[in-house]
Amino acid sequence: MNLNKKMLFSSAVIAGLLLSVAPATVQAASTASNAPKTTNVNPKAVIENDPKLTKQGYVLRIKNSKDADPIYVGKNNYKYALTHYETFKGKTISPAKVQNVKFRVEKVVRFHGKISGAPLYLVVSKDKKYSCWTTQAMLQYYYFNSKGMRGVVNPLKRIANRSADKNIISLKNKQNKCDFNAAMKAANKLKGSQKKFVVNSLKQLKKDNNIGVEGDNLLLFGF
Repeated sequence: MNLNKKMLFSSAVIAGLLLSVAPATVQAASTASNAPKTTNVNPKAVIENDPKLTKQGYVLRIKNSKDADPIYVGKNNYKYALTHYETFKGKTISPAKVQNVKFRVEKVVRFHGKISGAPLYLVVSKDKKYSCWTTQAMLQYYYFNSKGMRGVVNPLKRIANRSADKNIISLKNKQNKCDFNAAMKAANKLKGSQKKFVVNSLKQLKKDNNIGVEGDNLLLFGF
């Protein structure tokens, strides 16, 4: 009889322990399944979406430069690049051969923590045939060098040249303000989607009050 009581008591204890452990196991599984999913190639370098830049469409060109980053060919390389920003093996093409191709921003890598560096942009052609991870210095508004853009670009270049002096970096500076107004006047003479893009970009520049703000104004890429 005593033996039976001991066995019953032991069974009750074991059952109680199992019940007390079970909720913790379920909670852990629930927490893991609800955790945010991000693409981390490096804990300090995160590949992110940037809808603000992507929705501006195919308005960029990759500069024809010997310093250009690899431009990959093919949809498979494009798919791989979506989650890998570092250089990888794959078919590439010279930037000279894509000067008539328009690109848009699809992903951005921003560096966090102690690691430093300019943001990287994954730019892609409309047919996804060409893709490239690069910095804004190697990108440029597609119509940047067109005749119609001279009235916009030349005043902005003067502002950019003055920005080396921290005392006159603000658009409130008399000379900068004059050049900005000249650029806006020229922008309003453009037509269609080009006018919309350039005017909106200049409005963003005015809001930032600084031509040196990096990363968010595609018109200023490549300056």
